[in-house]
Amino acid sequence: MFVKQKFSIFLMMIQIAIVMIVIIINSSSATNLDLTKIHYLFQNETNLLSTNPKCKNELPELCGHDEKILGNNVEIMNCIFERSDSERKLSEQCQHQIWSFKMEVTKLDHFTEITKTVCKSLLKQNHDCLDAETEIDSNINSGANILSCLIERISSETDDHCKLFLQQMELIIFSDYRLINKFTKECEQSIQDWKCGRLDWQSDLHSQTNTIQCLQKHIDQLPEQCQMEILRISELQSNDFHLDKPLYFACRNDREHFCQKIESGNGRIYKCLMSNLDDPEMSEECKDKLIQREQLITRDYQISKSFVQACRLDIRNHQCRENIKGRKEIRLSRILLCLENVHSKGLNLLPECQAEMLLHRRFLFENYKLTPDLVDACQNDLHDFCPNIEFGAKILHCLMKHSKTKRRRGDAHDRKRISSNCQQEVEKLLKEVNFAEDWRVDPVLQQSCQSTADNLCRHIQPGNGRILGCLAEHIDSPQMAEECRESLNQMQYFVARNFELDSEIYDACHPDAVKYCGAHRNWHQNNDMMNGIMDPERGPNVIACLYRYVYHVNHHQNKDKDKDNQKQQQPIRIGKQCVYHIKRVMKQRASSVELLPFIEAPCLQDLVKYCSSVQVFGKGYEMSCLQENYQQLDLKCRLAIGNFTIAQSSNFELNYPLFRSCLSIVQELCATEYENDNIINDDDDDDDSESTTSNQVIQCLIRNKNHYRIKSKQQCHHAIEHFQLINSKDFRFDPRFKQACKQDIEQNCRNFRTKYDVINCLSLALFNDSNNNDNDDSFGPQTNQIGRKISNECHRMLREELYQLNEDIDLDPGLLQACQHDRQQFCSNIQPGESHVLECLKSNIIRLKRACQHRLFRKQYIESMDNSVDYSLLSMCKIAIDKYCILSDLHDVIYCLRDHRNDPSMGHNCRSLVLKRLAQQNQDYRLNPRLKSGCRIEIHRHCSNIIRESKTNELLDGKVIACLKQQYLHNTLSQTCEIEIINIIREVSMNIELDPILYRVCQREIHRKCSNETDINECLKNRFLSKQIDDLGCKHEIARLIKETEADIESDRHLFEICLSDLKTFCSDVISGHGHQLNCLTQIHHNSPHRLSTECDTLLSKRIQLFEYAGQEYIAIGDSFVQMFHAVSKSPIHNYVYLFLSIILLLIFLFGAFCGQIYQPIPTSDKIK
Repeated sequence: MFVKQKFSIFLMMIQIAIVMIVIIINSSSATNLDLTKIHYLFQNETNLLSTNPKCKNELPELCGHDEKILGNNVEIMNCIFERSDSERKLSEQCQHQIWSFKMEVTKLDHFTEITKTVCKSLLKQNHDCLDAETEIDSNINSGANILSCLIERISSETDDHCKLFLQQMELIIFSDYRLINKFTKECEQSIQDWKCGRLDWQSDLHSQTNTIQCLQKHIDQLPEQCQMEILRISELQSNDFHLDKPLYFACRNDREHFCQKIESGNGRIYKCLMSNLDDPEMSEECKDKLIQREQLITRDYQISKSFVQACRLDIRNHQCRENIKGRKEIRLSRILLCLENVHSKGLNLLPECQAEMLLHRRFLFENYKLTPDLVDACQNDLHDFCPNIEFGAKILHCLMKHSKTKRRRGDAHDRKRISSNCQQEVEKLLKEVNFAEDWRVDPVLQQSCQSTADNLCRHIQPGNGRILGCLAEHIDSPQMAEECRESLNQMQYFVARNFELDSEIYDACHPDAVKYCGAHRNWHQNNDMMNGIMDPERGPNVIACLYRYVYHVNHHQNKDKDKDNQKQQQPIRIGKQCVYHIKRVMKQRASSVELLPFIEAPCLQDLVKYCSSVQVFGKGYEMSCLQENYQQLDLKCRLAIGNFTIAQSSNFELNYPLFRSCLSIVQELCATEYENDNIINDDDDDDDSESTTSNQVIQCLIRNKNHYRIKSKQQCHHAIEHFQLINSKDFRFDPRFKQACKQDIEQNCRNFRTKYDVINCLSLALFNDSNNNDNDDSFGPQTNQIGRKISNECHRMLREELYQLNEDIDLDPGLLQACQHDRQQFCSNIQPGESHVLECLKSNIIRLKRACQHRLFRKQYIESMDNSVDYSLLSMCKIAIDKYCILSDLHDVIYCLRDHRNDPSMGHNCRSLVLKRLAQQNQDYRLNPRLKSGCRIEIHRHCSNIIRESKTNELLDGKVIACLKQQYLHNTLSQTCEIEIINIIREVSMNIELDPILYRVCQREIHRKCSNETDINECLKNRFLSKQIDDLGCKHEIARLIKETEADIESDRHLFEICLSDLKTFCSDVISGHGHQLNCLTQIHHNSPHRLSTECDTLLSKRIQLFEYAGQEYIAIGDSFVQMFHAVSKSPIHNYVYLFLSIILLLIFLFGAFCGQIYQPIPTSDKIK
């Protein structure tokens, strides 16, 4: 205590009268001074401050007109610092003159012996400080050099007396500069140039802190050596809050309010004040001084004593001060990036160092003025975009918001975004603060998202980007505040463009990124940082590269170009954790094209051209817009969209509209598939891994597309349809289909690109293969294939695709275009989906235009060849199939359903559809595979003329089957063919609609006379027998039907059921077919009338009459002119036939008339002669 008081008294003596100090020092024989020069400075009239032109009017007003005061500069100095109004009454010019006077005094002072006495032990430990005594410096004496050296060496082990003395000297440093030799030398001229000589009115010392403050404001314009000394002084100030006098006096009240319990020293007060910088109760004066101090810290991290103390070991252990090239000051950004690089490698940093890093990162983020390069680059942008934004992190968020490219219509030629230089500086700052690693760095984001994070991410530990990852996962949650969502999107825009900003991705993928994608080996590169280059574009390239390898997009292109070389290459294997995190982040970013820079960049013009309207400018739907316009996109954009669509096809979560609208449905209907798709398979890294890529969820959604839960959620239903439509634009968009049919496409369909064309081509190839190139069965334009066999794997995949294609006409662009007019005419009221429109068109196939008819028949043919692709049949008859046909092959399940169609438990809708399919089979033999196969020889032998005379792609309208029926009556069919014809005849007996010719010719008779009858067949027979049918065409067809049933009693269902017991009794040994059983009953009826049952005998008697009458009326087609006339009259082209015949008759008439005019008649006299 005594020592402290002694030094205080001594310092007061120095401040009151410098001459007294000199005398005391002289009396102790410590040194010899030039007293004449001191006397001259203090009392010479020519050097008096009161006579100086800049102060002669102000000093008398301030100190009075007492000559004792005005005639002595020491008295004048005492007066100046004792008066409270000196700052107001003295101009800056006068202050600068007084400062110059003090500077001259400073050059004469000397403290060598005192320093050697008090700090003897410290000098022994630092011998180099004694060498400073011998330095020759014209500006200051050797004692000041020793003091400057020792102040830099203060440590916790320094002697208390010496430490106290040196700390007091630190106060004097800012009083008169006599203890900082280098600063005095390097900055004196700058002080004169900038007129920075100032006095401190709030201190009883002759402090010069205002001079320092003035120079600090111009630090960027100062000479390099002077800058270094300013930063050196700031380091000394940072040790104790009280040593920075402007900061101390500006923040005295704020310190009491915010940091009352904080002990001063080691920068603790400064740290406390900075942590409360955003508090509205902090004074503006204190804020300004804190910002000024932080600006110095950004230039030299050592000014922050708390940061230096907390991170000293980590900085040294990890060599963050290397390659300094002799410069003492080191920017804070360099140290932060170095330590972040250490942290990114998984190495441990001291907790107190991490806390300091977070604090300074937050300061940098919140106060953009701390980054001079950003201020310079963004000055105009701040004026244009953020003029009304208050100071703080909101300004940086404003710049981030306007970094995005505007793509609304009208903005294509008006680039309303910040400049590229400004955006680059923003990216550099974001890299320096690594704001994505800990969301607390961003006060705006933290403020807007704190409640959301507390609700949705309360179990997540902050750090390593975990909170931001959690918020991004829930960005579409209704519980997320809109302000939080907007701030998060602004942040995500930059994270998506810098691979190093996503901490979790960087940790998991850094080795792979370095190995395969050219990423930097370190989180920051020192050589880049020295040049101020942050390499902001490397991030998007790395993410795009990893995305391609994870989703197997384009990395296999070399296989198509050079298969031999590809076989020698090793497969690229990405780590499982990297795969997981890439998929996680891609799922988050799939909601917007702007978060996918590798798509946004090549597609910018196409986005403006096709997707800039308000209707499509919604979240997640820009991608859909680009996909819908896929064929019209620029080549580079089309490639990028194609690759992303391929990835979407195998990953449900990448399809944002589908994922967002169908997730709840998936969890209910496709839970197992969703779980399986989320399992990372080791086989995913194989060279042909696209074959193992799973899309079970999407396939499940397509299978359940018409489930009532999905149909009740229109957004999900529309998203599924959109996926199917986009998927059909290119067969490569479906990796499963492409992999399964790769060889088959190469062999048969190499010239086709759209999925629809490829499916159609493969279907035709399959058709030709299954029919062994039968020319009589061909239809449609033939491809170049020669009936090569389709592989089983491709055949299975083709079945799936055809099944999906047959569900909705909109999925079949060829049929949709060909049948557009017919759809409007016949099916305008039919809702699309569930094959409703297709069934409507099939019901009206005879009336359709030729193009539509041809394409629709092709679809019918494929369905008949393989019933497993018949969507209507499988969906409508699912219950019946499961009940009756569980053991049957789905490819010909129609025959099983036919056999059980009369079962009471079969649903009405299924029974009606089965009958419709049977009617379609009877309409054209090509739609009945069994008949076609069983009667191949007979068709070629007896009915080939019908096929030859028909036009290309013409429907045969039951003609071939009618031909075979007639041959059946003549008993010329083989047993196999006969069985098929008998089955058809029997089916017709149960449903007249299955005979297309009869049903069409007798349409009028059926609807007018038999529509209310339960058995239309019996109604027509009865009216035929009673001669009530006037239409000769209908009469002829009924006669034909009766003749067919005469040959097979089972075809006459009514007669067969009534006479069944009699058949078993009397005709059990008679073979069926060709009228044998009916002849048996007829003979019994004639020979023993009473042996048959009454009902059978009565009905048989009527049938005999019917058969006799039908035999008289039935005339083969072509044998009767009347029959031919009626056949023509019922034909759909009868008008054209009539027109053709009329033209022929007219031509004959004209020819006769013309010939009669040429040849003159022979006179009668000539004839007699």
